[in-house]
Amino acid sequence: MKALKYFIIIAVVALFAACEDDVERELSPEQNPNSTNVYFSKDNVSNVVLPIESTSFEVIVSREVSASEQTVSLSAENVRSDLFTIPESVTFAAGEKQKSITVEVSEEIVLMESYHLAIVIDQEQTKPYTQQDVYPRIELTISKEDFAPYADGVYTSDFFGDSWDATLQYSPATDQYRFKDNWVSGYNYIFKVAEDGTITQVPETTETGYVDEDYGMISATAQAGSSFDSATNTYTFAIKWTVSAGSYGVYNDTFEITSKY
Repeated sequence: MKALKYFIIIAVVALFAACEDDVERELSPEQNPNSTNVYFSKDNVSNVVLPIESTSFEVIVSREVSASEQTVSLSAENVRSDLFTIPESVTFAAGEKQKSITVEVSEEIVLMESYHLAIVIDQEQTKPYTQQDVYPRIELTISKEDFAPYADGVYTSDFFGDSWDATLQYSPATDQYRFKDNWVSGYNYIFKVAEDGTITQVPETTETGYVDEDYGMISATAQAGSSFDSATNTYTFAIKWTVSAGSYGVYNDTFEITSKY
């Protein structure tokens, strides 16, 4: 009886395999042999941060073959058409290998909010199956802010046992202060200061960029007692340092102003 069951199972599997072989698979698009290999330049940044007054930004498009004048179609994906306008094409002059396109930005985008869009080059003029480190598609994250330098000083972290020169920034639109790339590049520390000097961290918990080799990302959570002392021009940040496994404890960071802008 067991032998019969196994025979039936094998027969069913073989039947399904045969059926799959009969299904027509959609062929991958053929590569255009006359493609000029148009791509997005490595000089582009994927995280676009615009000043508050900006209404546009540039994206650089390049091509490998530049003998002739050429117009190449572009398309956009994941884009708010009411906030961003992307050109439908890019035109290269004969001999021109690189060209900038302008993405128009509406004044309606919300400060400090991030938006995503992707721009795609016409596949007819790319090399989709060639191994290379340039791409016919670019993913962009766009935000607008009005942070500007407010004061220079010395930042000291008891937890990390280190001090460094830092610039404190201020945003009039949001009434927030920021240490950009405070502990690690890409990880900011943002806070508000009340009239009585009380400091509120924004958000209450933020990732620092430091990664514990056993427990992962180290996060900083605001604690009561953070304040600004106008007499000494010193900010004190009471911070609880945590990882997935628990807390390292509460330590103070400080920033002492040495000069203002």
